Amino acid sequence: MEQRCEGLGTFERAVFRICIRGQLDRSWSEYFAVQSICDEVDETGRCITTLISGPVDQAALVGIINRLNGLGLPVLSVVRLPAPVADASSEVEDPQPDVCSGPGDNE
Repeated sequence: MEQRCEGLGTFERAVFRICIRGQLDRSWSEYFAVQSICDEVDETGRCITTLISGPVDQAALVGIINRLNGLGLPVLSVVRLPAPVADASSEVEDPQPDVCSGPGDNE
């Protein structure tokens, strides 16, 4: 059975969860232009930091990844988060910017 994955256009904006090995505190959020930064310790005792981007296009995403690379921080994963759902009471909901989960966490 064939699965179809919808792609994201170059100029379309999306929210991403970026997990890196290493520790960054919240003061870096302005430098990376992200909504939130949180860190956790994985099962091996290593620090994993999760960044939740704002709605960004592909060029901005590459810019964030390049800045991480420039600091020598290995990127473990980049995941596009589901689009926020609009309801009658508000125009757009935030994609839970304060909720961070790292590799291996149940979502």
